[in-house]
Amino acid sequence: MLAVIAVEREYGDAADVLAIDVEAAARDAYERRRADELEYQAGLGAFADSESA
Repeated sequence: MLAVIAVEREYGDAADVLAIDVEAAARDAYERRRADELEYQAGLGAFADSESA
């Protein structure tokens, strides 16, 4: 799941990703984690950009 999120972070909408899971609630869990991770990574990126300026 984290690899999928990393690809989406790196390539944005250009990423074409397929993830398969046997758990019925996996998609909901992925969506929650994706939102959290992308927000966290965006915050880290903004911090790194401000430190290098």
